[in-house]
Amino acid sequence: MANIGTLGHSYNLTLVIDALEILKDHRIDNIKFIVMGDEPLKDKFESYSMKKNINVIFTGQLTYGKMVGMLKACDVAVNPITSGAA
Repeated sequence: MANIGTLGHSYNLTLVIDALEILKDHRIDNIKFIVMGDEPLKDKFESYSMKKNINVIFTGQLTYGKMVGMLKACDVAVNPITSGAA
């Protein structure tokens, strides 16, 4: 599963992490969540995923080619846009 973009207030990654925690509680723990992007809330999302003990990989900013290569290897992409975001 992947998310791509600036890690700002327009995206609710904590919602995705909470959903992954629910799946983990139901013994579905073979999901790797790859977050491709950077700032301004990357540290907040990283801390939250560690607190919840969820398998999240934060890649930071990638070149277009690397991003597409990683995305092609994923089964699911999420775009958790917050209410009121442009």
